[in-house]
Amino acid sequence: MKWLLVGHRGVGKTKLLARLKVYIKNQKLSFLDLDSEIEIKYKKKLTDLFVEWGEKKFREVENGIFRQIIKDNPELILSVGAGFNPSALELSSIP
Repeated sequence: MKWLLVGHRGVGKTKLLARLKVYIKNQKLSFLDLDSEIEIKYKKKLTDLFVEWGEKKFREVENGIFRQIIKDNPELILSVGAGFNPSALELSSIP
């Protein structure tokens, strides 16, 4: 099963994700934050990447990383920002 936590910056998605990790004792379940995964992969802050790439390229990269995370994690709770647009993806093609 896959769950998305969607919300604007500062509403508490990351805190909720951390609390869920503590309360849900499922060894197969991954708890990830899309923004953090992007920052880890590119070793830069999101704001810097957004300025460097512009919104169009940033969203393309974001969508690609989202797809990879979904593909690689059969059991998942993923936090995504409000700017993320899952309707732009063909979610039916994601396992």
